[in-house]
Amino acid sequence: MTKSTKQTRTIELPELPKEVADALEHLKSRRSAEEILATVANPNDCWYPLNKYGKINDCSVEKLAIALFVGYTVANTPEENVREYYEGMFNSRVGPFSSGRIKTITEWNGEIRGIKRTLDILGITIPGVNAPAEETEEFGYDE
Repeated sequence: MTKSTKQTRTIELPELPKEVADALEHLKSRRSAEEILATVANPNDCWYPLNKYGKINDCSVEKLAIALFVGYTVANTPEENVREYYEGMFNSRVGPFSSGRIKTITEWNGEIRGIKRTLDILGITIPGVNAPAEETEEFGYDE
């Protein structure tokens, strides 16, 4: 008698940019997974254009298939990464550097001001960092 062994495969969930994840959720509420994949795979052959969904066209068919049928994670936007770093800095006050040396209040203040000043110079506004925190807006598409 032979014994069969089952092999399990682990599929890593793709990480999608927020814009792609939002567009995908919007599409899933209106189209089947098969229609979405067919449109991405053959954009010229499909009657339903995805051009209004922007970045979704930049994803590979394989990545979208896994996202549609298995799931996905949403990547932080660069602004969210800066906000998380800033909040971590702001909440830490003073503490050890990675080298083990203790950070002074002057160094801490310098880093906080440096983050804000850099964003101001670049003309970037991030609520909760260099602008008042505000409610997030709903994501929407026109039909």
